Amino acid sequence: MKYLLVILFSLYALGGRAESRASFPGDKVVTIDEFIRKDTPKDAGFFNVYVQDGRYYLEVPEGMLQRDILVAVTIVKGTAQKERSRDARFGYGGDSVFDRMIRFIKNRDRIEIVSPQVFHLGDSTALYNDYYRNLESPAIASFEIKARSEDSYLVDITDLFLSDSDLFALKGAKESLKLGSYQQGQSYALDVKAFPENINFRSIRSYGLSGEVKKGEFPSTLWEVGASWYLLPEKPMTQRVFDERVGYFAFSLDGMVKRGDLMDKTMMATRWRLEPRPEDVEKYLRGELVEPVKPIVWYVDPAIPEKWRKYVKLGIADWNIAFEAIGFKNAIVVKDYPADDPNFDPDDIHYNCYRFVTSAKENSMGPSWIDPRSGEILCADVI
Repeated sequence: MKYLLVILFSLYALGGRAESRASFPGDKVVTIDEFIRKDTPKDAGFFNVYVQDGRYYLEVPEGMLQRDILVAVTIVKGTAQKERSRDARFGYGGDSVFDRMIRFIKNRDRIEIVSPQVFHLGDSTALYNDYYRNLESPAIASFEIKARSEDSYLVDITDLFLSDSDLFALKGAKESLKLGSYQQGQSYALDVKAFPENINFRSIRSYGLSGEVKKGEFPSTLWEVGASWYLLPEKPMTQRVFDERVGYFAFSLDGMVKRGDLMDKTMMATRWRLEPRPEDVEKYLRGELVEPVKPIVWYVDPAIPEKWRKYVKLGIADWNIAFEAIGFKNAIVVKDYPADDPNFDPDDIHYNCYRFVTSAKENSMGPSWIDPRSGEILCADVI
């Protein structure tokens, strides 16, 4: 049996991107406890976040270096002007703008964010060693280490956060929305929240308009933008090559399947990660219905008119019948937006949401965020 392998080649360990600890300039290493004042609030997560003197600091543990992180940028609120956004793909609350996989690494005496390259291979990697050796993961950002503890590093991300970086801003949607230059002086941070598996950034972004500003148009637009950094599973789900006879969404990876000596685009299927609980594996293999380890939970927007909400929920739950055909019961769970959970946020890619939005364009969309290494669907929305 041939196994599909995901090969992530960020060759920073070769050619200079060493992971060995480097000495700090000067005689004294500043510790995080010395650098961060005791009265500075700490938001604990897979990266701890501190806001001190208007600056945003991330504490990067050594255990999180080289871990893969998915960045998803969404529009929370916006001032899309009707004539300019009539044919735009983006422009309304809940719109998915951009996503990218990143990784934090230590390069000598700095912390860098790189964009790892992902490949799909068949049953052998031997022919491609020379090919991969010529690749380098591009650095998106590089940070001075401000302080450190025994097993973590403190970096200041303020300048990157408030820039027009596609990790935080609308850079990926500027052409569609006919936006002009980024107005950093009118842009500012709102909030950063850290959780065990994700960090959510909120900010206000101001952009001018591209081209001629017509009569009745405001010269600039203002947007509330959310960026969710999601810690990807340490072990990716097994890939599945796309088969056009089966109705999956798909994405492409560089790689090979049909030939062992040809690099080409390969279409991979996107799927939910439904797995039986360890104690139910034998039942599952006998064909009995079992509940998955992680059901697909959908949250229904309270903005949906009451007269329709019941039927929306029933329609979502009806998909359980399809999942029963592959051995899972209660694969889909439907809930209202939780009113008593201060951490719930429909723009957080931890939550699958059926959302009701206002738009000048009659349309519905089903954006999803996937693990680019495997095709696992991490989150999906219906808008």
